[in-house]
Amino acid sequence: MPKAILIFLVAVLFGVRPVQALEADFDTYAQTRTLFGDTLRYRLVVDSGRTALQVTRTDSLAGTYITHALKTDSVAGGIYRVSACSRAFGLTAKPKHFNGVKVMLGVKRADGTVQNPQLPWPDTLDAYGWTRSSMVVTIPEKALKADLTLGLESMAGTVLFDSVHIERIGSAVMPPPRDGSLAIPRPFGTKLRGMMTRTPIDSASIAVFGSAWKGNVMRWQMNAGSGIDTALLHPDYETFLERELSRIDQALPHCRTHGVRLILEMHQMSSGLFHSRAAQSRLIQAWKRIAQRYRDQEVVVGYDLANEPPEGNWRESALLWNELADTLCRTIRSVDPETPIVVEPVLSDPERFAQLRPIGSDRGWDLPDIVYSFHFYRPYTLTHQGIGPTFPPLGATYPGTIDGIAYDSARLHESMRPAIEYQNRYRVPIYVGEFSCIRWAPQGSATKWLRDVTAILEHENWDWTYHAYREFHGWSIEHSEAMEDLRGEQETDRKALFLSLFQRNTASIPDGMSKSTRSPLPSPNLRIFPKNGKLVVEGIPDGATFEVRDLQGKVLAQVKGPSGSFAFPKGMAFGRVSGSNLSPWRPVPCTGLVITRGLP
Repeated sequence: MPKAILIFLVAVLFGVRPVQALEADFDTYAQTRTLFGDTLRYRLVVDSGRTALQVTRTDSLAGTYITHALKTDSVAGGIYRVSACSRAFGLTAKPKHFNGVKVMLGVKRADGTVQNPQLPWPDTLDAYGWTRSSMVVTIPEKALKADLTLGLESMAGTVLFDSVHIERIGSAVMPPPRDGSLAIPRPFGTKLRGMMTRTPIDSASIAVFGSAWKGNVMRWQMNAGSGIDTALLHPDYETFLERELSRIDQALPHCRTHGVRLILEMHQMSSGLFHSRAAQSRLIQAWKRIAQRYRDQEVVVGYDLANEPPEGNWRESALLWNELADTLCRTIRSVDPETPIVVEPVLSDPERFAQLRPIGSDRGWDLPDIVYSFHFYRPYTLTHQGIGPTFPPLGATYPGTIDGIAYDSARLHESMRPAIEYQNRYRVPIYVGEFSCIRWAPQGSATKWLRDVTAILEHENWDWTYHAYREFHGWSIEHSEAMEDLRGEQETDRKALFLSLFQRNTASIPDGMSKSTRSPLPSPNLRIFPKNGKLVVEGIPDGATFEVRDLQGKVLAQVKGPSGSFAFPKGMAFGRVSGSNLSPWRPVPCTGLVITRGLP
C-alpha cells in the first residue's frame, strides 16, 4: 500500500494525532526563562499541588504580558490546538469583552493583517478556580510572525497559568490556483435572491414571500429546540431530525406553488460537530438520509452542510473541518449526484477562506456543484448593537468611524476581499448565506448598510439570502427602526429595498419538472457499459453524437450514432448527446464510469 494512502487511512480511522509544538508546564525557572525570558513580570508559585506561573496587576490602566515567539518557519502552514489551565482571584471588571485574562496566539499574515485568537475564561467573575480552556488556530503558510502571549489586560488582580500547550493537529497547506480562464459555474441555474427562515413557518408566510415579495429562495434552518447547544450528542437527535424533515415535507408544495426554492441548512442540528467522531458520524448519516429524501425534489436546490462550523471547539479524535466537509460532500454525492452542496469556512468568516481547501482539489476536482459560502455582519459593533447585555452597546452609526476604523461601502467591499480572492483563485461559485444589521441601529444606519452590502453582492453577481424572514424581530424588515416597536408587517425602507431587489428574480419553478424528469436520458435506448477495457455506447439517436467532456469542458471522446466505444476517461466526466432535440447536457447512468449532469 502506498505510504500516502496508509497515512490517510490511519488519520481517518484513528483521528488526528497531535504533535507537540510548545509545552510550558512551569516546573522549573530554567524552562520558563527559556520560553518567556528572565523578567519581573511573572513568578513561579505552588498552588493546589502544581507549579504555576503567576501574573499580578495592582491597577487596571494597562496590561502585563509575557510573550514567546514561535519559530515561524516551523509552525506556518499548520492547524494547532492551543490549550491552558488558569485560575484567578481579586479581578476587577474588564471594560471590553476581549480584555482580561490572556492566553493569546497572535499571528501576522503575509498581507500584514493580524489575527489574535484567545482562550475564553470565566473572568467576568472576581475569582474562579482552576479551569481548562482550548481553541483551534490556523497559522497560514506564509505567516510572518506567531507569538504566544500570557497575561492580564485592562484588569487588576492575580492569575495563575499552567499546562500551556500548543499541538499541531493538521495541515493548512492550500492547493495551487486553477486556470484563471475557467468559467465560474452557476450551479443553482437561476440567480438566487432571498432570505433565511426557521421552522415552523406557515404557508401564508411562504405565499407572501414568494408570490407577493418575489423572493425566490429560503435558506431553511433545521433546529433541535431551545436550550440544546450540542444537538449531535442528544439522545433524541433522530426524533428532532424527523420532525424537521416532516416540516420541510409539509412546506414543499407551498414553496413550489409560490416559486420558492429551498437551501436546507443544518443550523442548530449541527451543533456539537467537533466534540467527537460519533457526533460527526451522526451528521454524515443525517445528510445521507436528507439527500436520499430530497434528491428528486426540484424545490430543494442546495444542502448547506453546517452553520458557521466552530472548529475552535475541536476535540481529539474528531476530524477537522477540511476533512469532514470532504467526507460529507462525498457521502451526499454517493446518493445525490447533482443538488448543489454549500460549504462554509470555519465560523463562516470570509477571512477563513484562506484555510478552506476546495472540495476535491486533491483528487482532480472530481466533485461538481460545490458552492462556497460566507456570512457577513461587519462591523459587529454596528450590526449587533443593543441586542442584550453581552452585545455591543447602542450608538454606532453607518457610515462612520467604528472601533477606530472608517466604515463605508469601500471598506465593506474590502472586508469581503478574501471571498473574492478565493473565487478568483479556484474558480468556484460564492453564495452569501447570511447578512444583516440590527433594525434599531441609529440614524437609519441599517438601511444605509444594507443598501451598500446588497449593491456589493449584486456587483459580484453572488447568490444571497438575508437574515432573516419572520424570525427574531431585531432582524425583521417588517418592523420599524424603533427598538420598542414590536408591531410586525409594517412598510419600511429596508423592506422597500429588498422588494426592489426581488423584482429582478426569476421566481417560478418550471411546471412538470423534477430532478428525475428535467434531465431525462438523451434516448430511452441509450446504454453505456464496459467491454474489453473500453466503454461502449449504444442507442445514440440517428444523426446525433455522444460527447464526453471533463470538468473544464474539454472534449475527451466523441461517438457518432448509433453506437461506438471510447477509452475510460480520467476523473469526473460529463456526457452529452448533441445534434438532436434532446440536447443539451443530460445525466447518463453507466457502469464503471461516473457520468453525471452536464455543463451548461
